[in-house]
Amino acid sequence: MYFEANTIFWREDELPLEPVNSSFESALVLVNLNEMDGIVGSSVNFIKYESTESEVGAKITFSSGVTLEFVHNFNLDTTRVKC
Repeated sequence: MYFEANTIFWREDELPLEPVNSSFESALVLVNLNEMDGIVGSSVNFIKYESTESEVGAKITFSSGVTLEFVHNFNLDTTRVKC
């Protein structure tokens, strides 16, 4: 998933690579969802998008009942992940 200002998107045909930080002012993290219980072997049942003046979020619910929530604050350029 990519976060750009008030937009969330992903590229279906692009394989993720381990990110490299260009400076100490940015921290890129690759989260491997293939290792998370309740996601492997499950299908996506529902995706909900939300936004405010400073944040954009996506909540993904899987058939196993597991929910992942991503909230990106574009003023701080930070992303929180809840699972």
